[in-house]
Amino acid sequence: MRRGHIPELDGVRGLACLLVIFLHVVVAPLPLFPGSWFDLARFRVQPFLNGGVDLFFILSGFLISGILMDSRTSPSYFRSFWLARTSRIFPVYYLMIVFSIVMNWVNANYPSVTAHLVGHATLSVWYYVGFVQNFALALLPGGRASLGVTWSLAIEEQFYLVLPFLVFLLRRQALVALAIGIIVATPVIRGWVVQNVSWNAGYIFTVCRLDALMMGFLIACIVRSERALEIARRAQRGLNWLALVLIALQLGDFWGTVGQIWERGGNSKVALILICAQYPLINLAMACLLLNVFTREAGPFRWLLKTKILMTAGMISYGAYMYHQVFNYALWGWLYGHEPKSMGLAQAYVPVLVLALTAIVALLSHQYFEMPVRRWARRTKSPAPPEGLVPSGA
Repeated sequence: MRRGHIPELDGVRGLACLLVIFLHVVVAPLPLFPGSWFDLARFRVQPFLNGGVDLFFILSGFLISGILMDSRTSPSYFRSFWLARTSRIFPVYYLMIVFSIVMNWVNANYPSVTAHLVGHATLSVWYYVGFVQNFALALLPGGRASLGVTWSLAIEEQFYLVLPFLVFLLRRQALVALAIGIIVATPVIRGWVVQNVSWNAGYIFTVCRLDALMMGFLIACIVRSERALEIARRAQRGLNWLALVLIALQLGDFWGTVGQIWERGGNSKVALILICAQYPLINLAMACLLLNVFTREAGPFRWLLKTKILMTAGMISYGAYMYHQVFNYALWGWLYGHEPKSMGLAQAYVPVLVLALTAIVALLSHQYFEMPVRRWARRTKSPAPPEGLVPSGA
């Protein structure tokens, strides 16, 4: 098992970031053409763009689980871990919360300036402060447009809060069994939540997104076991074919079609579970492909992940993820007086401006705001945890 900085993991993070930003900035504002081939293609591809968040979760589950397993015997196990996580997440996150509060005040006094950036932000800021907004956004109205993407941060922080205790208290075999159980149960749980709460709740409730994090955990276990890693090496070709089959089934709307057949047969619960299963299966495809980083010495997938654009995107991914919707809503609102919604080619320059501003601000934020805080945290940690498998942005 290689240790230290693995550049391909920066590329994975960059790919995840670009998928999400492309969805929000380029695809989502496009007009709808009901019944057209374009809308059909968008419907089939969108789960993969949404899957950028799941790819973040898989990578996060892998990295965080690995760090915890490698430092389990450290006397500063909990302190070092939480200091590293808070120094990475909190500065930009709470800066955005302060920004949202300021924008609410400006909106109350000058509504024409910030109306589309702020939205009807009646949801209390304390949900965001406490990292529980993913529950509040599904149950209450009035989410803040500039903080819309932070539901995924809430899930990760809740994960960071619980996982250190599980890794510390349980044997690895028990953790593996727990992870597999969670992955298998997730489609059923998501189906129940969708049916009894809402579709949005099934998308952003923590219990409905644990499958991706647990897949990351299992990959961390595999690469730390020579026997498991050798089995993965032998199985990698088959895993790659499995990933391609799952991707093809999604592009062909297989699960939605089978779900509709069950629904017409009167079994709507099975239909709902099948439809909800497409997300864990997409996650499984991404996890199978991610294993190539550790089972193959070279190949097109690893080459792609080491390209300059993906590695740079990975380096600035956190800031880009947090800032891009601010520029997206602000530019559309200030230039055209409405939320991101393209009406034709004449407005095609707006996404370009959004992407450029996001990249510039994220680069500056990484260099002059995020990294100084993280360097301070590294100096503060004592003793340092063992060197693990990390990207430069971990």
